[in-house]
Amino acid sequence: MTPQFAYIQQATQQDFAAATGAVCVFSRHDVEQGLIGQAVDRLMQMSDDNDLSLRMEGAVFLVFEGYDDDPRELYHIEECVHFFRAVTEEWPYWFHFLERERGSLGIALRLLVDVVNIEGDDGATRAAVVAERLDATLLRLFGAMDGLQQRLDLDEEHTLQASREILKALDLS
Repeated sequence: MTPQFAYIQQATQQDFAAATGAVCVFSRHDVEQGLIGQAVDRLMQMSDDNDLSLRMEGAVFLVFEGYDDDPRELYHIEECVHFFRAVTEEWPYWFHFLERERGSLGIALRLLVDVVNIEGDDGATRAAVVAERLDATLLRLFGAMDGLQQRLDLDEEHTLQASREILKALDLS
């Protein structure tokens, strides 16, 4: 069966009903203008609907539209960082919703923590996260996921399994 995706910013209830996954697209225009309102409203509609929250667990892809020609990583683009952090201040449920196998979690986490470039002994440059911000960010996102999953009446084992999957996807297990 071919997956069918709903695009969160424009999906109707009918689109979501037929979808096996969703795509959260942040446009360059909205990012550069800091227009988080519509994005937060649409994300809240998804998290406020219990059935949709259950079906979209681990099934949402994160996309920043209009940055394909920018050579920088998203987490080095100041506007993307500010925008995503502002959205997350209002809607912190990424760990419940983001897909866990294709990189969306890693993108989200790098946007939320401070990332520095470190040159290795081999001359290659690697991205490293600042540990202090990482700990606080993980606590906040796991706490939000836990609260949402409690509201959805998911048992503790479900939440523990989701947490293990997230830590593995983030290479933190």
